[in-house]
Amino acid sequence: MKAPTTWAAWRSDLAARVGALADGESLLVEAPERASRRAKAGRRLLLPAPRVPTRPWVRLTRMEDLLRGTCVGPEVFHGAFPWSADEHADLLRLGWHLSHADGSDYVRFWPDDVPHGPYLPATDAERAAAAVRTTVVEVLDPAVVREDDAPTLPTVTSA
Repeated sequence: MKAPTTWAAWRSDLAARVGALADGESLLVEAPERASRRAKAGRRLLLPAPRVPTRPWVRLTRMEDLLRGTCVGPEVFHGAFPWSADEHADLLRLGWHLSHADGSDYVRFWPDDVPHGPYLPATDAERAAAAVRTTVVEVLDPAVVREDDAPTLPTVTSA
């Protein structure tokens, strides 16, 4: 299958792939390489941790009749990505929230309410794909990921 070359095609492809997930399967969406930032590589007792390049990501996992989204958490809360305070606020505004019970990452579910039928209607799959696109395009610096920048669309892989 040919990779999408526009954001509209990318979103449509992601929605179709999300809708086809079997229970327990996941997709991993990684921001383009140029969205990399240097993040701390774990903890050390006496020496500061080295900083290594890392990219923001979103994992979408089917859990019975729900889709669970997980977005890499902020370093300030022991996550793996150095989100700025403004980006953290943007993620919260978009519906992501920190789940201290599940670790240091942001989480989000589709549908946001009790499912009223079998796994993820097409409208919820499209909403999830739109939320992932918005997370990548609007939260990251627009100079890093531009709406019309087809060569650097996020990668989507089975996880």
